[in-house]
Amino acid sequence: MRRTNSLIVLAGLVLSLVASSVAEPKKIKTLDVAEKVLRKGLTIVDLGKYPGMLMLHGRTEMALVHPERKEGRAGISGGDSIQ
Repeated sequence: MRRTNSLIVLAGLVLSLVASSVAEPKKIKTLDVAEKVLRKGLTIVDLGKYPGMLMLHGRTEMALVHPERKEGRAGISGGDSIQ
């Protein structure tokens, strides 16, 4: 009887420790991931070729969906604007 009670108390402690140690998942914004991918892609992809054109098209879509973000934030500075 005493052993059973000890096991129940021990199991309760283990379950409470596990439940308290589970952290809330980190929230990641889709736009932040897209900007990170764009920054990495700019270092790898030639903008004059088809994959680069697709990347610029994606950047345009981001700008249309999230107009409140500044244009230079995605990692392209200066000479990429069309006048």
